[in-house]
Amino acid sequence: MLVNTVRGKKPPFDVRWRAPWFLLLSVVFSHLTIENEYRSNPYHLGVWPLLVTFIVPYLYGWTIGLLCAYDLRQYARTVKGLLYRRAVWRLASGVVVAIAGSIAIQFVNVTIGQRVSSSLVAVLLVDYGLLIIVGTGLTLIAFGAKRLKLIEEI
Repeated sequence: MLVNTVRGKKPPFDVRWRAPWFLLLSVVFSHLTIENEYRSNPYHLGVWPLLVTFIVPYLYGWTIGLLCAYDLRQYARTVKGLLYRRAVWRLASGVVVAIAGSIAIQFVNVTIGQRVSSSLVAVLLVDYGLLIIVGTGLTLIAFGAKRLKLIEEI
């Protein structure tokens, strides 16, 4: 809706192209999770409760967040005002970095964490490095939101 408020070019894509990507991400993530977690299932859940309570909420949140970041970037391209554009761009970049870090953490915990169980230090170092990436994304979100609040107050 933000992009529709600004005159200029409309985004080249609509909602229809997003569904196959969500489906592909769902299939890959579900396959990896069920294949690796079901062998030594720490949740003590069957496949369907595991899908409904853990996998689908993560996938839904990641997808909605990435779509939000895409829409914010489209808005940042079309809005007037350099300071406003930079603030929205920073906000969108922070969302992408935070979600990418979250996806990477889940990937490491599901795949590498099961295979390298003898080297807990290596897994923890990778997890902490990825948490720093998520923290960087959250910092970008905070700076972008703070800048937008300052611009709106003026």
